[in-house]
Amino acid sequence: MSTFIIAGGNADIEFLTEYMAENFSDSDICIAADAGIKVCEKLQIVPNYIIGDFDSLSNSDRELMEQTYGGKDVKTEIITLNPIKDDTDTEAALHLAFSVSDEEIYMLGATGSRLDHTYGNIELLRQGVDSKHKVYIVDKNNRISMISNETVLISKEEQFGKYLSLFPVGGACEGVSVMGTFYPLENKILSGGNTLGVSNEIVSDCAKITVKKGKLLIIESLD
Repeated sequence: MSTFIIAGGNADIEFLTEYMAENFSDSDICIAADAGIKVCEKLQIVPNYIIGDFDSLSNSDRELMEQTYGGKDVKTEIITLNPIKDDTDTEAALHLAFSVSDEEIYMLGATGSRLDHTYGNIELLRQGVDSKHKVYIVDKNNRISMISNETVLISKEEQFGKYLSLFPVGGACEGVSVMGTFYPLENKILSGGNTLGVSNEIVSDCAKITVKKGKLLIIESLD
């Protein structure tokens, strides 16, 4: 049972419609984070939860939301947050996902023109690592994840896009090895502050990525 968080960032509806059709099932959980409820409506998805302070919704949109999803016969729980808080609505949605999810968590609508929100959401991937949840940020052009002290395989057939980039987060990554790519690495230290890990490509059946110490950001990108 995977969990899909629909946030209020830039959402390509055509892409999300196709993505959800291929990946979202009736047994999965959907969480709308604040203005993400408007995206859910466009996707014709009834979320299990709606969470936020709803300061990005107009009064009429909020009233319509409460009328549509606030009834006793609707299996949607609305969680209203205090607008004066330390975490964003997307972070609150992620914490909720941690409590209800036992498999992968996908954050959609989590990127956009607000670089502060995009960067903040990428930082949230650290919480996924720390809580032993596999969390992905997905948009039309990228799939972003993070690993720590582990090895992962990314098959060429199932990779998202063409390019594979790696970045250390929160300090240097030690014992980084990358196999099956055009630019292999073996037991290297990625210290950051440079572009060493940018724009690699998978040339074998799969790429094998290992990091022995530290948090490693993985970005799979289209051209």
